[in-house]
Amino acid sequence: MWRVRPVFCQNKLHANFNTLKIRYTSTRRGTAPPDTVKTSPPRPGRPPLPLAAPTKRRNDSTTAKTTKKTPKGSFIHASPSTPSPLDKWRSKGYNQAPINHILPSVYSPRDSQILELPWGRQLGWARQGRQKDVGPVWLFFHGTPGSRFSGRHLSKYCERYGIRVITVDRDGYGNSVLGKAGNPSGNVFGFMRAIEYLLDVQGIDRFKVVGVSGGGPYALAAARYFPSKRLQGTAIMCGVGHPRGEKKSIEFKRRMSEFHAWLSPLTFKWSKGHTIQRWREMLASPNSVVGEPKDPGKEEQYKQGTGGHTGDIAMTQRHWGFEIEDIRASPIMWYYGRLDANCSISAVEYTVGRMQGRTPITLHDLPERDHYTAQRDIFELADWLRKM
Repeated sequence: MWRVRPVFCQNKLHANFNTLKIRYTSTRRGTAPPDTVKTSPPRPGRPPLPLAAPTKRRNDSTTAKTTKKTPKGSFIHASPSTPSPLDKWRSKGYNQAPINHILPSVYSPRDSQILELPWGRQLGWARQGRQKDVGPVWLFFHGTPGSRFSGRHLSKYCERYGIRVITVDRDGYGNSVLGKAGNPSGNVFGFMRAIEYLLDVQGIDRFKVVGVSGGGPYALAAARYFPSKRLQGTAIMCGVGHPRGEKKSIEFKRRMSEFHAWLSPLTFKWSKGHTIQRWREMLASPNSVVGEPKDPGKEEQYKQGTGGHTGDIAMTQRHWGFEIEDIRASPIMWYYGRLDANCSISAVEYTVGRMQGRTPITLHDLPERDHYTAQRDIFELADWLRKM
């Protein structure tokens, strides 16, 4: 015996029940209903509604997902065939695993770190701006004197635009101790090997460079050292020009700077404590014009004495270790003040003149600006570097 039971459509949009499904149900036990489904004829002028497709059960083995989800926070390791940035260092015999020490922070997290170089000595550096390990990277070269905290004024700007800033202590400043082991060539270009190792350890493939004052020659050295596919842009603010372009009036100043640096182990050994104490008194004064009161960043400049300052002057006034004409980097923007008395204007024009026609470089003149007032436009230069 079979009994007909009407089942109406439950869709609210079709409450007129223009389609009536007739299912056969059995009154007997153990008998399966037939697979036929009959539909009543639709009303005139309305098409019949399509029957819903049969849904699969959740425990059906054919619909079960076989792909395992990666737990949150885990890393997907690359295949063994993928080259590592540290492979080139291992091929040179530096098989030591990278060792990086994170010291207690001063201004922001991870602003005091020490990287042990595989060929000896150590490099002090800081992480500013965005703290996450994603986003564009800017490499900041501080002035003379300076330290890894010199780029702190760009921290809020770069944090707003999601930019990571890597600042380093040059030899003799802060926590950097290089010497002949860390920089065998003893020039600006030789410092780039430590920079390359730092970038490879951090897994940074592409970056941009900012150089201020005495960091200008190092920014140009990076443009010469790294290929254009890795270094994507260079910005220089009031940078020091090549010493060959200085006039005779400044030639004497350069000679005295070299002589001053040559005598630094003797003349500053006895005055090391006096110099640091004088700087601390100036910074502690509420009317200090040098920097913020009790600014630890200023103390980092002379943490190891004054040898880093004088040695840095001598290094920028000697041969840089490369020829300017060999720079084949991405665009370079150079800002400088016409009234700058710290950096020779003739040396800047001489340096830019040797690069024009070979490297896309732009010299932006700021009239009626000196070495310090011109640096007020650092954020304008940062906008150019960010948008390029």
